[in-house]
Formats: sequence, C-alpha cells, structure tokens
Amino acid sequence: MRGRTEIAAGLWRVGAMAPGSAIDINCYLLVAGDGHVLVDAGPASLASDLIRETEAIAPVSSIRAIVLLDDSPLAASALPAWAAAGFRGEVLADWRVVAALSMASVGVGFRDLRESDRRIAAGSPAELLVLRPEGSGVLVLFHEASGSLFSGRIGSSRGRDLPEYHSDPALAAQRNYMDSFGFGAGLDASALPREAGLRLLCPRHGSLVPEPLAREVLALSCVPETAACIDAPEDLEPLMRELESLRSSNYELREAMVGASDAALRDPATRLYGRGYADAFVQELCERQSEFAAAFIRLDHIRELNREIGAQAVDLAIRDLAAILQERTPEGYFFRWTGPIILLILQNSGEGLVDYLEGLRLAVASERRFVHPITVSIALVRSAELPADGFSSLQSLGRERLRILDRRGGDALLDRSDLRVEDRALVLALDSNLLFLDFLVESLEQQGFRTLGETRGGAALELIDRARPELIIADVTLPQFDAFQIRMRMRASSDLHDIPFILLADVKNDELVARAHSLSIIHIFEKPVSMVELTGVARSLLARNEDGA
Repeated sequence: MRGRTEIAAGLWRVGAMAPGSAIDINCYLLVAGDGHVLVDAGPASLASDLIRETEAIAPVSSIRAIVLLDDSPLAASALPAWAAAGFRGEVLADWRVVAALSMASVGVGFRDLRESDRRIAAGSPAELLVLRPEGSGVLVLFHEASGSLFSGRIGSSRGRDLPEYHSDPALAAQRNYMDSFGFGAGLDASALPREAGLRLLCPRHGSLVPEPLAREVLALSCVPETAACIDAPEDLEPLMRELESLRSSNYELREAMVGASDAALRDPATRLYGRGYADAFVQELCERQSEFAAAFIRLDHIRELNREIGAQAVDLAIRDLAAILQERTPEGYFFRWTGPIILLILQNSGEGLVDYLEGLRLAVASERRFVHPITVSIALVRSAELPADGFSSLQSLGRERLRILDRRGGDALLDRSDLRVEDRALVLALDSNLLFLDFLVESLEQQGFRTLGETRGGAALELIDRARPELIIADVTLPQFDAFQIRMRMRASSDLHDIPFILLADVKNDELVARAHSLSIIHIFEKPVSMVELTGVARSLLARNEDGA
C-alpha cells in the first residue's frame, strides 16, 4: 500500500500498489466547495485500501463527484465498493463510459461530460477543466487552483511519452515498465488555456511529473485531432436500453473471469497469492533494483506437528498464522512461498526492521488462538545484500538462513549468514570400504557439508535416528543391513521418510535401478564417482528439501 500524500493545498494523492506488481495505482482527492471530488475510483482489487486511506482525509459521504478519466477497470471497477462505503454523488465521465456503466446497477448517478460542461466543480478553491485528447473517450482534467493535470495514460508508467534522456530513476523506470504495450494518449500543451499555470502532471500509474518536464511530456505526445471527437447524442436513453442486456451479461462474465483468474493464483488454505505470483513479484522488484526486505517466515517443527496433530490441523495452523501476520503487518505483501513458509515483502529495509520482525515472532509464540502452541523462524534478506542476479541470490540466502535457524532449534530471527560449523547441512556417508569412506567424508567436508561416516548398517540406523541428517549417501553393500534395508526402515518412519537418499554401487544394472526406484531412490551413482556431480546433486536435494520442510 502506498498510502496518502498531500501534493498541494487541498489536493491529495491516494495511492496503492497492485498485488503482484510494483506499479502504482493513483487516485486523487481534492477539495471542491463544501465537499470533495475524487479523480478515478480505482480497481476493485484495491478498493478497501483506497477507501481506507481516503477516509483518513475526509468521509466518503463528502465526495460530491467521482470523475472517471477513461473506461479502464483501473479507473472504474471499484465503483460498487465506493457506493457501499457511502458515496452518493455523481459519477462524471465521457458519454461512452456513462452508457457502458450506467446499466451495472452500482447505486449511484451517472452524468456524461460534454463541451458545455468544460468547467465542472466550479467554485473556489477547486475548478476542474475538461480536456478531450484523441477523441477516444479519454478525459484529462486540469485543476486550476494547484496547476495539476490529471491523466489516465499521459506521462504514466503505461505510456511511451516520457523523455528518454531524463535521469530521474523513478521516471526512467516508469518509462520502461510497460513500454511493449505501446499505450499513450495524445494531448498538446496548447490545449490548455494560455493563463493556465501547469505545475504538475499527475498520472494514474507511476510518479508525479514536475514542471517543466510535464510540458516536455505533453510536447512529446501527439496533437489531438479535434475533428475525431464525437459528441454524445442528445438522448442516451435509447442507446442505453439497447446496451442493457448485453452490458449486464458481459459485466457478469467479466467479473466471473476476473474472480476465477484471481482464485487460480491464490493458495486455497491461506488465500494468499502462491509461489508463482510471488516469484514474478520479487523478480520484478529485483529487476527494477527497488529497495525492499524479504522475510521468509517458517512454521517450526513441521514434521513433529504433522505427527502430533495431523496434516489437516497443520494446514489450519498455517491459515491462522497467515491471518495473524496480516493483521499485524498491514503495509506488507504476503505470499504462500512453499509448504510451511510464508514470504513477507516490506518496503522498509532499514532501521527498526529487525525489532519489528522480532515483535512478530514473539506475537506468534504468545498467540492463544492456536490449539497447539507454535513458533516461527524468520530469515530476513535485504535487497542491498543481493548481487546482480538478485532473484536467485534472494532464494539462496533465504534457504540458507532457514536451514541455519532449523539447526539452531527454530523460534529465532536471522538476518545474516554467519555460519558456524554446527549450522552446516549434515550428511551421513555409508560405505564398508574405510578408505573410500574417508575420501568421501573429506571431499564432502571440503565442499562445505558437515559429514559423518559409518561402515556398518546397524550402527548407521542408530546414527540416523539420533543425528537426523539432512541427506544420506550410501553404498548398496553394507554389513548387518544393506542400503535397501536402511531405506525401507526409514520409509516406515514419519520422521525419516522424507530424508533424501543417494545410492552408490560398484555396478549399476537394470535390476538395481528398478529396486532403487521402488523405494523412491532416484539418484544412483556407479563407482568411481564424480565428486563434482555428486556434490551438485547433494546441494540440489538439500535445497529442494528445505523448500518443502
């Protein structure tokens, strides 16, 4: 959520960030006589945020009019929510938009803006001047009191009319954000009255553009062809009656499609956006070199909880955990990252962040709504830590710090990778050949794994139960119990069932492969073993296991 900002006397930007995107959605509230005018209603998905921020400035009932700059859902689809919140004024728009929306039973009145309505909301301190670029139904409003020009597309992050040479990072990113779509509306500065004091261009998407750059933006836009403007018919009623049936059915279809699309992106248990959406969101932030902090919040001791209270109860606990985190962090973006891990993205990455997250951790531990007490581990990664391959490094650091927290018993926060020997992943190597076993242990230690070795199957089973390694690398032939027998006993235990297993063999044949696959052993190496390949597979298995831990 972007929040609210007073950008001029009696004029506020009420902004939000679209879920899964770093793009701003801007609405504007301005004083008009004894009430207010809202420029654009915003998208339905952000309605509650926009209404909450607006009510912090003035009650919704004080809004006399909502002006829609075009027919985009980003301008209009929140109208029902504004009506439900107490808006009883008029919706002002181009006649095409009025004809299309008036059949939607929003519960408010619509009025189309014509040339005779060139000046609306007259009276100090607010007077709005209606401008019509392109003749396509897109409106631009000029607020004379503050010198602010409101646009749907001109100068926005969805436009292509920002000067290429300008060095402002926000505007540079804004220009390039959706350049491939080629959106842009034409409006020449000459369309403004000579006496107009243009001081600020206020787009729906992206940063405010100050004067004189605002005039350069207008100069880059194409000059409107006024002849293309089509006036509204004298009486809209016949046309609206013709559109009524089609409009109502299309509106319902659009709502159903949007709802189905949104539901497909969400995790069913927590109703948070899932991993695919999270990846796209974070990758975009990294590509734009935005400043942010990522907190990987993991439910501790998931295997023990599954055994004690069952998988269904654990799903309910994760759902409640997501609700608690959202209640206490209204400014964050939450995602169901994977398994018991919830990802929180925060714009604040500086002072006080660690204390804030520590407070979240303690609040979860003391929360009484859980039937079974739970704790969480929080791995914090700041964007300033990330190299050029930011997204990949973010995931690696998050996994590494969660693994360290797991080794330390959980219920803690870690914002740096200060590895101690006991924090490294534990690998158990099993081979009856002592010389080869020593070589294997030493090689794995050199690659950063904490490794234990054992030559006998019986002792190996005791060591697995006591030390709980994250990975087992075992030769097929062991005294007492061979590798297959060890694997069978592990799969019978809910605690040991999911530990990754790599098999080594002197001869790799079809019979051995078939037996290994029957026990879900996929990775089989024939001796002599390539240590580069073996350690690569080991790292991959450990990373995969951490994601689903």
